[in-house]
Amino acid sequence: MTEETTDGLVCPTCQESFATRQSLGKHLNRKHKCTPKGQPKYYCEPCKKQFERKDVLTQHFKSTAHKDAVKALAAVVDASTDNSSNANHCDNSTHTHNTTNITNNDNRITNNYTLANPPPRPRMFGKTDAGPIVGITFEELNKHLDIKNGTGLLPFVNMFKLMHLNDEAPRNHNVLMECKNGGLALKYKQRHWRLVNPAGMVRDCLGMAATLFLDVEDHLRGNLDAITMRKFWKLRDQMEHAAIGYKNPSSEILKLLDKMRDAIVEFTARRTDLLAYAKADMEVAPPMEAVPKTREHPMWQPGGDRYEAFRESRDTGEEPSMPPEHM
Repeated sequence: MTEETTDGLVCPTCQESFATRQSLGKHLNRKHKCTPKGQPKYYCEPCKKQFERKDVLTQHFKSTAHKDAVKALAAVVDASTDNSSNANHCDNSTHTHNTTNITNNDNRITNNYTLANPPPRPRMFGKTDAGPIVGITFEELNKHLDIKNGTGLLPFVNMFKLMHLNDEAPRNHNVLMECKNGGLALKYKQRHWRLVNPAGMVRDCLGMAATLFLDVEDHLRGNLDAITMRKFWKLRDQMEHAAIGYKNPSSEILKLLDKMRDAIVEFTARRTDLLAYAKADMEVAPPMEAVPKTREHPMWQPGGDRYEAFRESRDTGEEPSMPPEHM
């Protein structure tokens, strides 16, 4: 059966013409919406380039040319906010920072932040706001995380990106990393941005992503069969265990950590405004306060609640019981 042909079918947004009602319908219902005619969907300010597709923009962020442009922009930012000869120093001046302005298909542009004009305060690292995932349906959750497509490790990367690198959840924007091999790694802790070890921060991010699945346990129990559910929770516990770092991670987990690191670097590349603010805030932040230990046994050592729960699941073949604080 052939499609019905109708002349004059035009998209009201981008003015593109279509030969059939079916093709126009597919265009109007596609995931990535179109933009007004002549307006770029994605734009990179440092390179002065525009892109029609988000995946091409993402690939552009990884290019040497873009990284060089961002470094040149960062040098201008540092020079404008520092009266000393150290171009890598950020002080608490109130000069306006230059920024990477990226316009996406919602026409959102990143802001310029200074110490006098701070961004909205994020949740502290380790205190994630789980609101964006608790209230959605399983279908929406699975669309973002791809949980039902096997029991691989990718859902943990997707969970981290959904919660911490999502433009719709700015309160969780509490990790930044300049580049994959070297550069600054920053996390928001005790009301200020702090300089941290990059490898340790990525491990902690994996642990947070694993813990977040406890917040959607009801979603999973109601939509996964018992065998898949049992496999997934064992895998979740293994990710939490790997994040603690009591043993050398496997090659598979190392690849997972690389993916998480790449996601953070990509996020930071398009938020040079936030990075400039974080550097300045780091310089004026007071020393971290010592936090007293609240556990007699670390949770992943013998005697700890997570260790015992995981050992129970291994011995009995049943789902591990959640510790009281997660129930």
